Amino acid sequence: MQLRFLAVLRYLVVIAGFAAANALATPQIHSATGLWINPDESGWGLNLFHQGDTLFGALFVYGADGRPRWYVASSLVSSSDGPLHDRPTAYTGALYEAAGPWFGGAFDPGKVTRRQVGTMRVDVGDNTGTVQYTIDGVTVLKQVEPFTFRGIDLTGNYVGYLYQPQTTAGPEVRSPVQMSVQDNGSTVHIAQTGGSGGSCSYDGARSHQGQVSAASGTFSGCNGSGAFSMAVDLTPDGFTGFFTGNGLTAPWGRVAMSRVNGGLQEGNGWRTDLWFPPDESGWGVNIVEQGDTIFATLFVYDQQGASHWYVASALTRSAPRADGTFTFTGPLFEATGPYFGRAFNPNLVTRRQVGTMTLDLRDRATALLSYTADGVAVTKTVSRFALRKNSLSGTYLGHLASSEDDPGGVASEAMSIDIDDGDASFVMRTQPQGATHAHSGASCTYTAPAATQFGEQRLVSGTYACVNGESGAFSMDNALVTFNGFTATFRGAWVAKGHMEGVRQVAVPPKFSFATSSASVAPNGEGHLSIRRTGGTAGAFDVNYAFSGSGCFGSSEGGVVRFGDGDTGTKTISVTMAASGECSVLLIQPAAPAELTSPRSGIVTVVPQVAGCPVPDNVIGATLNGIGSPLLQRQASGQTVFIPLPTPSPGHSSGSVIFSESAGGAFTPQPVELQISINRCPGIVDTDTTNFCNLRTTNGNFNSITFVSQATQTVNRGNAAQQGYCWAGDGGQYYVNARWTFSECASGVELCGFAIQYNDGPF
Repeated sequence: MQLRFLAVLRYLVVIAGFAAANALATPQIHSATGLWINPDESGWGLNLFHQGDTLFGALFVYGADGRPRWYVASSLVSSSDGPLHDRPTAYTGALYEAAGPWFGGAFDPGKVTRRQVGTMRVDVGDNTGTVQYTIDGVTVLKQVEPFTFRGIDLTGNYVGYLYQPQTTAGPEVRSPVQMSVQDNGSTVHIAQTGGSGGSCSYDGARSHQGQVSAASGTFSGCNGSGAFSMAVDLTPDGFTGFFTGNGLTAPWGRVAMSRVNGGLQEGNGWRTDLWFPPDESGWGVNIVEQGDTIFATLFVYDQQGASHWYVASALTRSAPRADGTFTFTGPLFEATGPYFGRAFNPNLVTRRQVGTMTLDLRDRATALLSYTADGVAVTKTVSRFALRKNSLSGTYLGHLASSEDDPGGVASEAMSIDIDDGDASFVMRTQPQGATHAHSGASCTYTAPAATQFGEQRLVSGTYACVNGESGAFSMDNALVTFNGFTATFRGAWVAKGHMEGVRQVAVPPKFSFATSSASVAPNGEGHLSIRRTGGTAGAFDVNYAFSGSGCFGSSEGGVVRFGDGDTGTKTISVTMAASGECSVLLIQPAAPAELTSPRSGIVTVVPQVAGCPVPDNVIGATLNGIGSPLLQRQASGQTVFIPLPTPSPGHSSGSVIFSESAGGAFTPQPVELQISINRCPGIVDTDTTNFCNLRTTNGNFNSITFVSQATQTVNRGNAAQQGYCWAGDGGQYYVNARWTFSECASGVELCGFAIQYNDGPF
């Protein structure tokens, strides 16, 4: 079956000086490694290679002449993925264009040059993202998602851990289990034994998200029945990932499993990496493996020295040789297409076969690459590229597990694992978490020189000594670490052929925020706001707060709220108010490891008491700034702003209040439900939509209400509504009350809204 061509290609080869390979960072929650495409624009794409806190991104597009061109962002760096690790992670950095020697001749490193053409930003989520880049002043913004061209089979027998740290949502879960997985590509059946809940089964639908294998459905047995889901990175030795159901909840439920079947799991992406000749920095090949197929992109230079790419979208795996290794072979293509700076036209994408490609991988670090392009034959030895350290440092729960081809048979030993993966040395300490073997490796110290990294994978080789007197050599090969844990091929102690896994243990930091972020109170009254604790329950913390604003009475020094160890109750603070105005209350960052999360500020608003009007809830106040002067109003979804209706300017009997999309200052949300009401009650939105004083709309771009404050020759109280006007001419103060409801603010801000403006009316 022919694969979809040119969906997106793969990581770029090393340009000298583009990246360094020594930074230390724990893997972030969303691994961006994979092919990223826009499904509606097949023919261009973004290849990402993720190590530590850095992305190496290669953009494969077409120049103004329609020829294939690649650009590289070799150091896209992120800072945070949110206090709950639930936001897309933004990576930003410089974008470069390279030139170099023709691929068909001798490689001359002196001909490799580069220039910065702009910048790139990639926002990474679970299965969606965006890329924004600028090349020579041309800016492009695209939606992208991981590309799946082959299913990755989870079938096998495993031993490992289900784990969840203690949080305010529930207790810690430590569940050592065995799993037998049957995966036919569309459905999955998992039979589980062991653990605190005993035997159970999981059945659900399979899905694939690029390099991630996912399943969701229902479970029964164990701790009852219900829904489950998992999203895992499959490795040669097992898998790690997220797990919910059977006592585990999002976002902290996780799993790590060691393979029990003999040999290594094939088709898991073990060969996925950036490959290049170390002595020819400036070109290379990006490899993405899914199932029995490799998608390869070749980054080279044409005869004029310009960047040029070729793609082998279906390198298929051969039968295994005697030593168990494989080759991957398939056709090599060249594509042309529409200029990246214009709207994408799929009809302009063409391709032609220029030759073939073969990739022969015989060990963990090197491969023989052979290809022909328009009669030019090239053979090169390429190696994996490590640009950042994928540190194994951390605390884990896991196993040493022999496989069925081990001389001693299948067995496992549960243990806690503490790893210090330093730049000068490697130290791993283990402690038993259950029954041990006679030659146990579970109460031991493993020491080695600093680990070596091949692409995303680490290799450790050293010696161990155990409290029972056992000692000897050990090795951890194919070590792949993720946000949730690690897997590795293991040899040592009583294991001759086996695996090791660990699910990462974490102490969830407590997080503090306002449970109620707004309150209203009568003049000179006392308002109340509540502070809550989420995340972890351990530790005692003082949460300080401060006051500011014209509505605050007297001192603005604020105060402190005490949360004891294990205290998850909600705490209420009191705010004494003046006769009018607003008082803002701001939470102050508590001592580490505690964090603040949204909402971090609250507002208490003095609302005038009007006879016959209900007491409003979730309101804030504002004042228009005169004719033609827009007010940029920010507030939370579902919150109501009340604004005293201005008196029409001299010579006018009417005015208009306009709500429009701001010019960016208020971060206008879309889509949105907008409700506007002009009436005598501050903070109250009237539900009578037959009255022209009340407006309901989903259009957030431009909306207005024209009001009449006194009778004119043609408009009076009796006929104002018939003519489409709001009658507000009975004397006394009227208010403009507006509420907008939306799913989230744009640009990641906490509060957002619209521009509000007052103008003269037609009378």
